[in-house]
Amino acid sequence: MSDNNEEIKDLITDEEEDAEYERALAALNKSKGERVKKITEEKKAKKKEAKAKEEADKPAPSGFIAKCKKDPVIPITIILLVAVVVGILIHIIVPMLSVKSLGVTVDEFRENYSNASIYRATLAPYNFAIPEVTYTDGKTLALTAAGEAQNREEDKLQYFSAAIPNTATTFSTAIQGSVRKSDNKITAIRVMAQISDDPNYFNFLVLYFGSYLQALAPDVSDQDIETLVAEALNNVAGADFTVRQDIAFRASLVNGDSVSYVAFDIMPAGNL
Repeated sequence: MSDNNEEIKDLITDEEEDAEYERALAALNKSKGERVKKITEEKKAKKKEAKAKEEADKPAPSGFIAKCKKDPVIPITIILLVAVVVGILIHIIVPMLSVKSLGVTVDEFRENYSNASIYRATLAPYNFAIPEVTYTDGKTLALTAAGEAQNREEDKLQYFSAAIPNTATTFSTAIQGSVRKSDNKITAIRVMAQISDDPNYFNFLVLYFGSYLQALAPDVSDQDIETLVAEALNNVAGADFTVRQDIAFRASLVNGDSVSYVAFDIMPAGNL
């Protein structure tokens, strides 16, 4: 009987030890899980803290972009300004593309003319220099006859004119022309001389008109210029344009209200 009691006692003891082992193991596992969880949370917290510190250490946005972010009115204003600039460019460039020019302003042409060899050799002593011109938005009768293609572009052009009060002739001489409003470059020029029965009239026209043509073609010799002008004058009835490189020119008769002129028109060949 005593042996049975001892066996039962040993069995109970073993069961208690197993239970105690299981409880200890469970406690250990629970402790391990909590430690792992704690370590993981600490790592997350440190990572989050490091990221926050990195963001805090970044230099604050500055300059133009930062101002745009803070004030949306700035980029809107810039867009409007860009639109205005584009509009201005269109206003300037489109006339330049649609109406060709001779590449010089009136002031530049005056300088070129004063250096033309024909002018310097034959006309300079008689005060044939180009004076200051008068500008107007109105189209002149003579220029209408000079280039019908100009009519469609009138709103893009400004017109100029000037008398040439020289000391060599008893008949009137003058110039007329047009410039682009966008850049003041000459788009057409007309040189005029009142018709005269002077025996030297033809030779005078060759030199007078030739000096203007040479101002735009300084690389052409005096002789070649005079030949080109003489041929144009011989074709005055036909009034056909002659094209040399990118310049077109012709001689024609112009009948005014009381005075008739021989006119010499020069313009870019692209405007014909």
